[in-house]
Amino acid sequence: MSNVVKFPASAATETTVAEMLKYFPEHILDDLPFVDPEPPPRSDGQRRFSSRNCWNDIPTDSGSDDFARGKRYAKMTMAVMQAHSTHYGEHKLALSTSAIDLSRIVESMIRDGIARLSKGGKHSRTPVTSAMSGFLFELTRYVAGIRD
Repeated sequence: MSNVVKFPASAATETTVAEMLKYFPEHILDDLPFVDPEPPPRSDGQRRFSSRNCWNDIPTDSGSDDFARGKRYAKMTMAVMQAHSTHYGEHKLALSTSAIDLSRIVESMIRDGIARLSKGGKHSRTPVTSAMSGFLFELTRYVAGIRD
């Protein structure tokens, strides 16, 4: 028996995106160690996607350790995205939700860099930390098809 989710779609009826979304989790970020927990919903019940920090990493004094940690984070992210895609039979909506979540991680990296530059102090000389560099390094290798 396959672990791939089957979707209720036939040639006679078109399934809307709204109907399909009930089969997909809201996001794939919850199990990643560098992503903060999701904030509680607003009073109207809507989710607060823009306020979730998807890059919570504190630089250390060891740039090489931070770079390696960033690479591990990227590998975790790609593994979660691949598992998500495989579980849903490579469905385009599964791929889209993974891509959106990846963009949230990169956006949070940018916000983190800007905040550190504005704050000043330790680890504020550059907006890109070694962990971010490691993450982006591994991500670009993955996109290029380079697997170790």
